[in-house]
Amino acid sequence: MDLLVATQIAYYDFNINIIRDNNYSATLQELFKQDKSIERKIQDSIDYAKLKGSALEVTRLEKAKELI
Repeated sequence: MDLLVATQIAYYDFNINIIRDNNYSATLQELFKQDKSIERKIQDSIDYAKLKGSALEVTRLEKAKELI
């Protein structure tokens, strides 16, 4: 499951300004705390995956959301 979550995180589109403000060395925790749009994007993706009937994708996204 960790690999599935890591894969999901790899595709996040973090705000470049937040990354720049952290001297390009922010941790994921710092990025998640500063970019509130990530959680909304994940929830939107969960809702879409549920509509498509993709149980694996729903599980992966829900685990990723828990990490935030």
